[in-house]
Amino acid sequence: MQNLVGHSGYPGKTAAEDKPSAPDDGECWIFVDGLRFDVARRLADLLVNKNFDVEERKIWTALPSVTATGKLAVSPVRHLISGQQ
Repeated sequence: MQNLVGHSGYPGKTAAEDKPSAPDDGECWIFVDGLRFDVARRLADLLVNKNFDVEERKIWTALPSVTATGKLAVSPVRHLISGQQ
């Protein structure tokens, strides 16, 4: 994968190009990294059992996602954060 990304880049836009978005009314977004995926699945199941609509989507994120790097990448104020790519 590193070779592929090194040659072709990541799919989609860079953080600088991709403008932050926000949930629509009635939506709740939850950032989940690999270490918490099992908890997220349990939460999704609980919500479905209470008749909530649940949609799961996988998207690319900063790696490693459990560090300050990943937290900034999904922050609602990421457009205020700058640094080198």
